[in-house]
Amino acid sequence: SYCGFNSFPIIGVETEGAMAMIALTQPGPGGMVEVTGHAAAPAAEERGASPNLILHFPDGASSSLEDLSRALAESGRSDATTAIVAVVERDQLHKTRYTPGVVYAEDSGGWEKLIGLGSLPRPGTVVLGPNRDVLWRKEGRVDARELTDVLRKSLVRTGKVRTKLLRSGVRIGQAPPNFLFEYAPGRELTLRKLVGRQVNLVFWKSTSSPSLDAIASLSASSSGGEPVIIAIGDGEKSARHVDARVKSVDRVITLPDADRSISKAYGINIWPTIITIDSNGLITGVRYGSVSDEMSVSPTVEQSTGQRS
Repeated sequence: SYCGFNSFPIIGVETEGAMAMIALTQPGPGGMVEVTGHAAAPAAEERGASPNLILHFPDGASSSLEDLSRALAESGRSDATTAIVAVVERDQLHKTRYTPGVVYAEDSGGWEKLIGLGSLPRPGTVVLGPNRDVLWRKEGRVDARELTDVLRKSLVRTGKVRTKLLRSGVRIGQAPPNFLFEYAPGRELTLRKLVGRQVNLVFWKSTSSPSLDAIASLSASSSGGEPVIIAIGDGEKSARHVDARVKSVDRVITLPDADRSISKAYGINIWPTIITIDSNGLITGVRYGSVSDEMSVSPTVEQSTGQRS
């Protein structure tokens, strides 16, 4: 069985060397946003395949996300598929009330550049068409009635925008792509040489705290050196971020993947992605998002676990 995250095109064009990140979220304690992981913001494979976009940059005191959702509903534009993305400052996301239907992103200063907006003061709101041209821009707080009128007049008619399941490029029951890694200073080994032992591969990013939490959780749950845990830093030049977080580093092999050669071979676009491999060298589990204390880390369970979005 699979449980994952549905996605749709958010950015208009995939930019080489730049990656917009979205947060994988669910309602947390007190109804606030809880981040369980991160994913690359999907790009449109062809022009016109994206929905309209309401891109909102709230300030610390802004609470207008429900107003955005209400304005979109009251616009009556059922012919214009539209998504709402809230780009929230990293230290404010956990203080933000969870609003169903809103996609959240932690701002690291790159969203405005990636969309081509330049500098946008907070709070600020931009309505973008399917081709990511600016239809309307507002600096300061948004009046819900004004936005309703803007959306009614400005949204571009779209066809049905297809969603797809974000998932890795590997499948349960298959042998994983082989790779070479250094397990001790100056000593290398291939993944295939670990046949006979259980293995957990954890793909992480230093900008995704839940992916670092997943490594620590798996490390704390393992005993006697089983399973072998290989923490692969997707696009990372060093493993120092992991070394500071993992309590028992001797149970974890940290592997920077600066050129993303391993991550690309596995088709990784969610962090953390946890791939379990049994003693026969076959994949028996693919999991996305944070690992809770109650979640089994045994690679013999043939299912992936995560949250739906």
